[in-house]
Amino acid sequence: MPDASSISGLDARVATLERQIATLKRLLLVALIGIIAAVGAGAAGAAQKSLQFADAAGRTRVKIDATGFKMYDGAGHPRIEIGFNSSNKPSIYLRDPRGSYVLGAYISSADQPVIRIADSQNTGRAYFGLTADRHQPRIEFDDAKENTRLYVGLTQESSGLVRTFSASGTQLTTLDDDQIAITDANGNNRAFLGTTTEGDGLLKIYDSSTRERIYAGVFTSGDAGFEALNGSGNATWTSP
Repeated sequence: MPDASSISGLDARVATLERQIATLKRLLLVALIGIIAAVGAGAAGAAQKSLQFADAAGRTRVKIDATGFKMYDGAGHPRIEIGFNSSNKPSIYLRDPRGSYVLGAYISSADQPVIRIADSQNTGRAYFGLTADRHQPRIEFDDAKENTRLYVGLTQESSGLVRTFSASGTQLTTLDDDQIAITDANGNNRAFLGTTTEGDGLLKIYDSSTRERIYAGVFTSGDAGFEALNGSGNATWTSP
């Protein structure tokens, strides 16, 4: 039969074991609560598709979702949008109250930076960016039908270039570093002011059939002069 001291030692060990079990239960409970909270937070995060911020009057002024970041004016019109455009490129757009994208800064489908300015009809009227081939700066002005009418930029050799176009797309005037060329609506040469391959000044005037009618500059003889020609190409007046 166990003596009193053995029974007392056994009771002590049982009491210690019970305390350890109670502590383990508390730890398991805390861990379970943590897992439930984590799962709940994850589910809530997965269900959360957008964040919205309202002003004091309860009107949504900022919205963030998978499409990007939007800001609204007091009337509820979207005015600023930051996200990705239809080419999946980064973009920033500013809208007027009617919803037109009056100003945009984005990366084009050719991975070129572009700034676009539009009118109230959301028609692009001016573009600033780089050329796709040599990455030279360019500015383009379009009419209300989106026809390019004025182009300003740099050539592939980084020289200055200005071009004007008709509504049908015909190039009318070209201003390069050392020349100005003017054509009619049919693309026929009508005037040229520039330099020769030798670097001498030169002026040529053409008729509607692209025949040269006036020449002013340096002749092959090396003398400077002026020459008027008829429709057959014969000189009618020469000086000197």
